[in-house]
Amino acid sequence: MTYDYSWRWVFYINLPVGVLCTLGILIFIRQTRNVHREPFDFVGFLTLSLGIGALQLMLDRGELKDWFHSSEIWIEATVAGLGFYLFTVHTTLLHGSAAGRSQPARPPFMGGERTPAAQARACG
Repeated sequence: MTYDYSWRWVFYINLPVGVLCTLGILIFIRQTRNVHREPFDFVGFLTLSLGIGALQLMLDRGELKDWFHSSEIWIEATVAGLGFYLFTVHTTLLHGSAAGRSQPARPPFMGGERTPAAQARACG
Protein backbone atom coordinates (compact mmCIF):
# COMPACT_ATOMS: atom_id res chain seq x y z
CA MET A 1 0.00 0.00 0.00
CA THR A 2 2.83 2.37 0.75
CA TYR A 3 4.36 1.63 -2.65
CA ASP A 4 1.19 2.59 -4.56
CA TYR A 5 0.22 5.52 -2.35
CA SER A 6 2.15 7.41 0.29
CA TRP A 7 3.07 6.20 3.78
CA ARG A 8 0.32 8.40 5.26
CA TRP A 9 -2.34 5.98 4.00
CA VAL A 10 -1.20 3.48 6.60
CA PHE A 11 -2.71 5.81 9.20
CA TYR A 12 -5.68 6.97 7.13
CA ILE A 13 -6.90 3.40 6.73
CA ASN A 14 -7.74 3.37 10.46
CA LEU A 15 -10.01 6.43 10.30
CA PRO A 16 -13.23 4.59 9.26
CA VAL A 17 -12.74 2.04 12.06
CA GLY A 18 -12.19 4.84 14.57
CA VAL A 19 -15.28 6.72 13.40
CA LEU A 20 -17.43 3.56 13.62
CA CYS A 21 -16.15 2.83 17.13
CA THR A 22 -16.84 6.39 18.25
CA LEU A 23 -20.38 6.26 16.84
CA GLY A 24 -20.97 2.89 18.50
CA ILE A 25 -19.87 4.26 21.86
CA LEU A 26 -22.06 7.35 21.52
CA ILE A 27 -25.11 5.29 20.51
CA PHE A 28 -24.89 2.21 22.71
CA ILE A 29 -23.06 3.24 25.90
CA ARG A 30 -25.22 5.11 28.37
CA GLN A 31 -24.01 6.90 31.46
CA THR A 32 -25.17 5.29 34.68
CA ARG A 33 -26.27 7.42 37.60
CA ASN A 34 -25.26 5.26 40.56
CA VAL A 35 -21.61 4.59 39.89
CA HIS A 36 -19.70 2.81 42.63
CA ARG A 37 -15.99 2.96 41.99
CA GLU A 38 -13.48 0.88 43.85
CA PRO A 39 -10.51 2.78 45.25
CA PHE A 40 -7.31 2.58 43.24
CA ASP A 41 -5.20 -0.40 44.28
CA PHE A 42 -1.69 1.00 44.67
CA VAL A 43 -0.14 -2.24 45.93
CA GLY A 44 -1.60 -4.23 43.05
CA PHE A 45 -0.47 -1.60 40.56
CA LEU A 46 3.06 -1.52 41.98
CA THR A 47 3.48 -5.29 42.08
CA LEU A 48 2.12 -5.77 38.55
CA SER A 49 4.30 -2.91 37.26
CA LEU A 50 7.33 -4.44 38.94
CA GLY A 51 6.64 -7.84 37.38
CA ILE A 52 5.99 -6.49 33.88
CA GLY A 53 8.95 -4.08 34.01
CA ALA A 54 11.42 -6.74 35.14
CA LEU A 55 10.10 -9.20 32.55
CA GLN A 56 10.46 -6.58 29.82
CA LEU A 57 14.04 -5.84 30.86
CA MET A 58 14.83 -9.54 30.94
CA LEU A 59 13.40 -10.12 27.46
CA ASP A 60 15.05 -7.02 25.98
CA ARG A 61 18.52 -7.63 27.39
CA GLY A 62 18.52 -11.41 27.45
CA GLU A 63 20.08 -11.95 24.04
CA LEU A 64 22.79 -9.36 24.65
CA LYS A 65 23.67 -10.85 28.04
CA ASP A 66 23.59 -14.50 26.87
CA TRP A 67 20.32 -15.21 28.68
CA PHE A 68 20.67 -17.15 31.90
CA HIS A 69 24.46 -17.18 31.84
CA SER A 70 24.26 -13.62 33.16
CA SER A 71 23.52 -12.74 36.77
CA GLU A 72 21.59 -9.66 35.60
CA ILE A 73 19.07 -11.83 33.75
CA TRP A 74 18.70 -14.09 36.80
CA ILE A 75 17.99 -11.05 38.98
CA GLU A 76 15.45 -9.67 36.50
CA ALA A 77 13.74 -13.07 36.19
CA THR A 78 13.59 -13.39 39.98
CA VAL A 79 12.18 -9.88 40.39
CA ALA A 80 9.61 -10.55 37.63
CA GLY A 81 8.53 -13.82 39.22
CA LEU A 82 8.33 -12.23 42.65
CA GLY A 83 6.32 -9.29 41.29
CA PHE A 84 3.81 -11.56 39.54
CA TYR A 85 3.58 -13.80 42.61
CA LEU A 86 2.94 -10.87 44.95
CA PHE A 87 0.36 -9.46 42.55
CA THR A 88 -1.45 -12.80 42.38
CA VAL A 89 -1.40 -13.26 46.15
CA HIS A 90 -2.51 -9.69 46.74
CA THR A 91 -5.44 -9.84 44.33
CA THR A 92 -6.68 -13.33 45.24
CA LEU A 93 -6.16 -13.42 48.99
CA LEU A 94 -6.54 -9.83 50.11
CA HIS A 95 -9.51 -8.68 48.02
CA GLY A 96 -12.16 -11.03 49.33
CA SER A 97 -14.20 -8.22 50.88
CA ALA A 98 -14.23 -6.21 47.64
CA ALA A 99 -16.64 -8.71 46.09
CA GLY A 100 -18.97 -8.63 49.09
CA ARG A 101 -17.53 -11.71 50.78
CA SER A 102 -16.62 -11.81 54.43
CA GLN A 103 -13.84 -14.36 53.82
CA PRO A 104 -10.88 -13.81 51.51
CA ALA A 105 -11.29 -15.24 48.03
CA ARG A 106 -9.13 -18.35 47.81
CA PRO A 107 -8.74 -20.80 44.98
CA PRO A 108 -10.18 -24.26 45.68
CA PHE A 109 -6.74 -25.89 45.83
CA MET A 110 -5.85 -23.55 48.72
CA GLY A 111 -8.91 -24.49 50.73
CA GLY A 112 -11.28 -21.91 49.31
CA GLU A 113 -14.18 -24.36 49.53
CA ARG A 114 -15.16 -24.97 53.15
CA THR A 115 -17.17 -28.18 52.91
CA PRO A 116 -15.43 -31.59 52.79
CA ALA A 117 -17.35 -32.59 49.65
CA ALA A 118 -16.26 -29.42 47.84
CA GLN A 119 -12.66 -29.93 48.91
CA ALA A 120 -12.73 -33.56 47.68
CA ARG A 121 -14.12 -32.35 44.33
CA ALA A 122 -11.36 -29.76 44.05
CA CYS A 123 -8.63 -32.32 44.75
CA GLY A 124 -9.52 -34.68 41.99
